[in-house]
Amino acid sequence: MYLKQAAWERFSDAGPPPAPGRFSVTRCSERRLRPLRAAFFDWRVVWDPGRVVTKADAPAAPQPGGGVDFLVSYIETDEEWAAWIAWQLEEAGFRVRFEAWDLSVGMHRTGEQHRALVEAKRIVAVVSASYLASKRKAPEWQAALAESLPGDRPKLLPIRVEDFSLQGLLLDRVSADLFGIDETTARERLLAAVHGAKKPEYVPAFPGKPDIGVGRKAPYFPGQYQERGSAWPPGRSPFPGLAAFDASLAAVFRGRDADIRRLVDTLTSPAGDSTGLVAVVGQSGCGKSSLVAAGLVPTVTEDPYHWLVVPSLAPGNRPLVALADALAEVARDHGLNWDRKQLTSQLTEPGAIAEVTRELLAAARPAPRLLIVIDQAEELLVRASPNSRKEFLAVLAAASAGLVRVVATVRSEYLGRLVEEAAQVGLPVRTEAILPLTQEMLRLVVSEPARLAGLTIDDQLVARLVTDTGDGQALPLLAFILQRLYVQACRAGTTTLSDVLYETTGGVRSALIEHANVALDKAATATGRSRDEVLDGLLQLVSVDTDGRPTRHRLPLDGLNDRIHSTLAPFIAHRLLTVDAAPGGPATIDIAHERLLADWSSLATAIDQRSDQLRLRSQADTAAADWDYYGRPLKRLWSLPLAGEALATFNSDDLTPITHAFLIDSCRQGRRVRTRNWTVVVGLLVVLIVLAVYGLQMRDTAEERDRARIADQLLVRADSIRVKDPALALRLVVAAYDVGPRSHRDRIRGNLLGILADTPTLRTTITGHSSQVWVTAFGLDGILASAANDGTVLLWDVADGVNPRQVGSFSTGDAGLTAMTFSLNGLIATVGENGAQLWDVTDPDNPQQLDASFIGSADDLVFGPGGVLAAVNGKTVQLWDVTDPASPQRGGSLTGHTDDVSTLVFGPNGIIATASWDTTVRLWDATDPNHPYQRGEPLTTTYGSSVTSVTFGPNGILASASDDGTVRLWDVSDLDSSHQVGGSLTGHTNADAKVAFGSDGLLATADERTVQLWDVSDPINPHQVGKPLAGHTDSISWLTFGPDGLLATASWDTTVRLWDVSSLRQLRADVVETACQRAGGGLNEKEWDRYLSNVPYRNTCGPVHDGSK
Repeated sequence: MYLKQAAWERFSDAGPPPAPGRFSVTRCSERRLRPLRAAFFDWRVVWDPGRVVTKADAPAAPQPGGGVDFLVSYIETDEEWAAWIAWQLEEAGFRVRFEAWDLSVGMHRTGEQHRALVEAKRIVAVVSASYLASKRKAPEWQAALAESLPGDRPKLLPIRVEDFSLQGLLLDRVSADLFGIDETTARERLLAAVHGAKKPEYVPAFPGKPDIGVGRKAPYFPGQYQERGSAWPPGRSPFPGLAAFDASLAAVFRGRDADIRRLVDTLTSPAGDSTGLVAVVGQSGCGKSSLVAAGLVPTVTEDPYHWLVVPSLAPGNRPLVALADALAEVARDHGLNWDRKQLTSQLTEPGAIAEVTRELLAAARPAPRLLIVIDQAEELLVRASPNSRKEFLAVLAAASAGLVRVVATVRSEYLGRLVEEAAQVGLPVRTEAILPLTQEMLRLVVSEPARLAGLTIDDQLVARLVTDTGDGQALPLLAFILQRLYVQACRAGTTTLSDVLYETTGGVRSALIEHANVALDKAATATGRSRDEVLDGLLQLVSVDTDGRPTRHRLPLDGLNDRIHSTLAPFIAHRLLTVDAAPGGPATIDIAHERLLADWSSLATAIDQRSDQLRLRSQADTAAADWDYYGRPLKRLWSLPLAGEALATFNSDDLTPITHAFLIDSCRQGRRVRTRNWTVVVGLLVVLIVLAVYGLQMRDTAEERDRARIADQLLVRADSIRVKDPALALRLVVAAYDVGPRSHRDRIRGNLLGILADTPTLRTTITGHSSQVWVTAFGLDGILASAANDGTVLLWDVADGVNPRQVGSFSTGDAGLTAMTFSLNGLIATVGENGAQLWDVTDPDNPQQLDASFIGSADDLVFGPGGVLAAVNGKTVQLWDVTDPASPQRGGSLTGHTDDVSTLVFGPNGIIATASWDTTVRLWDATDPNHPYQRGEPLTTTYGSSVTSVTFGPNGILASASDDGTVRLWDVSDLDSSHQVGGSLTGHTNADAKVAFGSDGLLATADERTVQLWDVSDPINPHQVGKPLAGHTDSISWLTFGPDGLLATASWDTTVRLWDVSSLRQLRADVVETACQRAGGGLNEKEWDRYLSNVPYRNTCGPVHDGSK
């Protein structure tokens, strides 16, 4: 500690500080001096409580401006460990940032943590399974890891406080372990980790031994191997809780010596060569996994001349991949660099396992045999597909015929299926039944580990525990209650496990239930969800087989979405769920023991109620894993009815991303197959019909061509006299409509509209703005919002289009407002130079600004149906659910454009179209806003022509405007094969053209100061309707259709104009009747003979003029 004169006199009772260069033995509280530490640099006194150090030995002096030596990063459940570590570091003279001590009421948690991350020279991560499962803490250690460059002093110091495997990015990081040792040793390890590795001051002993093979390494097994009968390390619990015993607990594994000897004899006997698979069988909770992991494996590991042990594997839904991972890991320990994927593929080849075994044993000499251990083999029968099971069992059959012995633990109810399926590939199964422990052995299970750990346990308590455990099939519950008793004894400062302590727990089963209920309540409180919703999250880790039996369902940790992840975190902290990873593999999460499924009534009830859904999801997960592993081939997809049932049963949050994608693709492919099948059927019918009416079709086709030719001649003639004699022109077009074939009628109606249409009426001009108007939008109850560049938004009631009435206004205070959108539930979102804003205008007289900080940076905002808000930021579009603006929910994002998105529009049935400066329009299926995905290939415009505006029309038509002055029409009725229809609508000169569709399909295009209306009922032959709408004195910036035939146009001339296009709507509906009225009837007989001499006369404006002939 370094203090100025005044500070020393204020905080120390030792008198004035010593002269520079001297040292003092005075003690002073680091916590007491911390607030003044950064300011005191002149007088320097250095000490470490309990010993005297000189300034040369001390940590680096504080620097002006703040900063700390270490930030202690931890999760709440490890706070006791973190506090101890922080205290030891401060006692050693280091400056430490510790959240529990330094974060005061009212301070900004995130801001303070960010500042600490920036200022801290190094990060001490208090690592546990719960810590690595926490997404809130991940940025802290990952940021430190990213700053740790090879060759430099590492910024991240992982300190493990419980026994579990590091995974992912931390797999190859050296950590300091503080668990299972006494406090003095832990302090020494911690300070040694802080100061870094040092060369020893003495000559290391020669490590070679004549009785150990050269290069021999101990095989990997979960936990560090503890020899049976060796001294138990102080401070470590000898009871594993709900988890199975592993090799690190071999010294305290008791009660199964006879079973261990029997298994060893089975493997080593001469008859063992024909044993095949040794199945260790028993009821759930009888100790099968513990027997193999803490009994059999340590025993054979003690004999390196006879056995090489492969890391225990759980088969999961990809058993062959799990086997390849385990073999590759043990191979790496012996200098073989095997690729896991290549090894998986190699194992499927005949005879490959024998070659792999020989190479592995040669590298691991002198071991002549390989032992493969399969834990929870029932997973093979429940989660793996039939093909995967057969493939895996065939490899085991080939392996066991050679130098490999295979041991598997399996629940007794699955033994019959295992034997049956193994027989199909020639794999014999030898059964080793594990019976429940007798009461005498149960006493040994309780008392011996306690004795070895230096604990005293009352005889009366031993008797009660044995009685409460019953038939010996509740060993995990027994270990769980013993672990709790151990923890309580440590907290009470005693080494005696007494009957009094046991009374506080409530008994074996009730303790587990109470513990699980506490975790359930914490999860509900932390997430704001109900207990049932939390239990639904737990069901992600449960499978149900075809007979209705529940089993554990291990999942990749990264496969859980944020909602499920936050739900499960309290259960991880309470050790009811385990997080683990095979070396080099993904982190996985699993239920600690199956007894939890049966003994915790809340979970058992939830499983029973949803057993059918859990069975279906398990089948879907297995099928999806196979599909993904084999490269997602079409042949592995489900049928449409099965995939549709699964999607209807589950929310997207209930499925892993791979399973959700699998079901979506299955439905798509199923629809394609169904369409193709129907196409074949219909095609056959068509062929039959074609053959039957071929002659009639030939005649009708020739007649139709003649009628089309006559109609075209009439249209050409009408166009030539349109100005000189409009009445005759109308009569000629009506005759063409009557005579021509039905396939030409939309085009002929367009001709009639072009002759009949008048310029829509200008209802009024709104002049309330004083600066350029950028955007208009219709929203709640037909209210029109207009936004100007000065940040002013005016609200108008336009029910009376001639006399609009201003009903409200607000100012964003942003003199660079460029975008606005209006939702039908009364929300307005704006974007300007100062960012995004959100306003509630359900009461237009009193708009209320809402929190929009969740949006972040945005270039444009667009409201869609159902409370969805799309925020454009560069090349990405982020979707939000703002149904409840006070609690916005983040949805999925749209990515794929190679340049900034210029605009977007919501279409029917959850479709979104995005336009970009990369010259493309992309279509997205956002039916599920949390998982949007692109449909079809991008729609590409002319090279170098960026898209500036898009709009959806009727009948699957999309219009886009580009900065080359063209408007294009696209057929998007089939999103997977969208294409341009017809030619481009040309004639526009504005590089920022706008397009908008009315509810009746009338298309409006803005060009500089005018708007042109188009009839696109025949998109191949669109026609202009009426004359351009003129009147604005500056460029038109926006146009939008509203209710009752209103068209609003905004302009930089500071005005908004309202146009009445309702007359055009009526005209388009009755265009032929209107033409007959204005022309005074159809062609008379004389006119008919002149233009249609070869066609019999008829009155085309009479009661019947449908041209059906």
